[in-house]
Amino acid sequence: MKFYEQGDVLIKGVTEIPKELTKIKGTALQYGEHTGHAHRLENEDHELFANPDDIDRNGNGRKFLRLLKPTNLSHEEHDTITLPPGDYEVTIVREYDHFDQIIRDVAD
Repeated sequence: MKFYEQGDVLIKGVTEIPKELTKIKGTALQYGEHTGHAHRLENEDHELFANPDDIDRNGNGRKFLRLLKPTNLSHEEHDTITLPPGDYEVTIVREYDHFDQIIRDVAD
């Protein structure tokens, strides 16, 4: 499976999207915690899915994405990347602090 990363957003290819998820609307995959800038799909040829309990009040959380054709992902502070058609899991990059022995999300 392929991996793509844009800032703090990790997009990982999956073989299937879980069937119990709810289809959600929008083009933003995630929003920056500090800036509010969005990691945004540049066309409408996609489907987004999530468990509503996994999405916070800012619209961030674990999501799944189905792209029907090549799609650009843009962000105000990062280079635009092009994602090929397919199914993906969208999460936040995590880091491990060896000194404190904790795992935490990377903030954008």
